[in-house]
Parts: sequence; C-alpha cells; structure tokens
Amino acid sequence: MKNEKSNHYHKVLLLLLLSNFFLSIACKQSTKNLRQDIANEVKQSSKDTISIAIQPLTFSDTSTLNWIKQNIENYYHFNVSILPEIAIPKHAFYKPRNRYRADTIIRFLKNYKPNQFQYIVGFTDKDISTTKEKFPDFGIMGLGFVPGPSCVVSTFRLKTTDKKLLKERIAKVVLHEIGHNLGLPHCKNHCFMHAADASIKQVDSEPLDMCDDCKMRLKKRNGILNEILYKMKK
Repeated sequence: MKNEKSNHYHKVLLLLLLSNFFLSIACKQSTKNLRQDIANEVKQSSKDTISIAIQPLTFSDTSTLNWIKQNIENYYHFNVSILPEIAIPKHAFYKPRNRYRADTIIRFLKNYKPNQFQYIVGFTDKDISTTKEKFPDFGIMGLGFVPGPSCVVSTFRLKTTDKKLLKERIAKVVLHEIGHNLGLPHCKNHCFMHAADASIKQVDSEPLDMCDDCKMRLKKRNGILNEILYKMKK
C-alpha cells in the first residue's frame, strides 16, 4: 500500500515537473516571438519612413537650405536630403512677365525626382506664377500637386529685412506645399494649410502648425503617416 502511494506521488511530481518544463519553454518561445515581432515592426517602420529631396533651383544659399531641411525633419519626421543645385528649366520661363511658371516647374520636378525619394521640393528666389481663375499669370509663393510628388516654393514674395520673420515665412510655405503633396486641401481654420491667396499678411498670421482637422485628414489618407502624426502631437 505504501509502495502504491509512493509510486503515485512520484508520478504526480514527475507530471508537475514536466508541465513546468514545457511551460517554461513556451514562455521563452513566446518572449522570443514577441521580441522578433517588435524587431520586425521597427524594421518595417524604418522601411516606411518617407524620404524627401530639396532641389535648389538657381539657388545656392546653404544656410536657408539647411533651415528648410531642419523644419521638414522636425515637423514631418521625413528623411531629408539636399540635392545639388540645378538651373530652372528654360521652358518654364514666361517672357511676358519675366518670371517662371510654377506649374511647369512641378511637372519637371515630378519627372526629375530620383527614385529613392517619394517627394521633391523645388526651392528658388526667382518669381513664380500660375494660372488662377480669371488671371492667366498670377504671382505666387508656392505650388504643389494635391496629392503628388512635387512642389515648388519661392522666396520672391516672402522677402523682408527681418531675417527671423523670413525664416518663419519660408518654413510655413514649405510645410504648406508638402501638405498639399500629402493630399491636404486648403483649410479655413487657423492653420498653415490656410489659403494665403498671395497675401503675406495671411502667412504671417498663421501658426507654424496644422490644425487638428488637417492632422486627422492626413491620418485618414495614409496609414504610413500614423507614426508621423503621433510624433507631431508629442
């Protein structure tokens, strides 16, 4: 009788030991899988990071170009590269007004963009224009596809002797045009996506930020931007 109880006790003990052993293996495997999932997620996040190029167009002020780069990185959290300067395409020149057609420039940039970049921002200090309603050639600060891979910004109508104010204006217009490329329309809220209508006063009155409505539109348009939006809110 004692032997039977002893054997039963040993069997139960063995089963408990085996159960703990397999449970331990399962936990380790689960932890390993979790770590692998996190690693894959980080890898995918890095893979999905948007890359954008700044293309100087007959423009060589490296300080301004680096300012633009810094603002794009800080706000949108894109990978940003500054490309070597090139001349504005001759076929974009509009002789009657002695300026360049922005619509022609962004079409050129769309085809010129290196494949490793999803977006490209042309930047110049030359006067640019486009057709607007009843005006066949209307002077503007910037223009971008909505949505699309390219935009262009000019400092010609942003000029001021106040260097700090000039930098703020440049940042707002660049981030505005990139917003268009990402699919955002003009906004009626207090937001840098508000339509400036060639009014520098409107640009100056805007914050260096999107409104919540624009951020939500951006989130709905493109899931890849969820992480960007999270960082923007922090």
